[in-house]
Amino acid sequence: MKTKQKTNNHSILKSDYLPEIYKEFCKDLPSQSIRSYENEKGEQIVLYGYQYYVNRLNNIVGIRHWHLTELPKYNNIYQQERGRYWCATVKVKLSLGNWNKDGKFIPIANRLSYGSGVHELRANALKGATTNGFKKTSAMFGIGKKEYEGMIEDYEIPTTFQKVTKKSKEFEVMTDKNLEQTKEIETLLMNAKCKNDFDNAKNEFERIKSQFTAKQMKYLIWLFEKNEQKFIK
Repeated sequence: MKTKQKTNNHSILKSDYLPEIYKEFCKDLPSQSIRSYENEKGEQIVLYGYQYYVNRLNNIVGIRHWHLTELPKYNNIYQQERGRYWCATVKVKLSLGNWNKDGKFIPIANRLSYGSGVHELRANALKGATTNGFKKTSAMFGIGKKEYEGMIEDYEIPTTFQKVTKKSKEFEVMTDKNLEQTKEIETLLMNAKCKNDFDNAKNEFERIKSQFTAKQMKYLIWLFEKNEQKFIK
């Protein structure tokens, strides 16, 4: 890939590379990056996982050529206690550029956006707001723009990540916190290519299952039973 040779493996990122970088950033993220869940209003939300934005930046421009900044550093954050939930808003800046020998980042392109987060814990609301802001600024560079264009289709969502909705008779609605805690096991199942991979996922589940609630256990057991059929000869 020309862009990768010019940026990720090059010591200096130049503004001349930006048009080609944008084309690479705009390419679809892998299907396993797509998450689908139902929010508290019963609306179906489809989005890309945070780490895949990071991976795209690292793979295209390299870890030496991008920088994320929260503006200001938690000094001007809107927070409001809404029942038992905290609301947080942060301003995020994503920069492409280069680190100089003095440890200072010199940008060649910047994007700014606000991110918001809601959680029963204040720290997690701030974390969610930062993640949301990061994804929005990344989309301004082209990464994951399909999410914000509303172009992700249901058929693109891997079966493992088809979240149970309120209409399901088998499961209750999975909250954001539930989904975050079960993501590790879901990812192992999603990436399983053979019976050995499936068994490794099951062993990891057995190792950490004490941390899951009864609702999460019921959901994960259902996922294992559903995926096990793929490896039964």
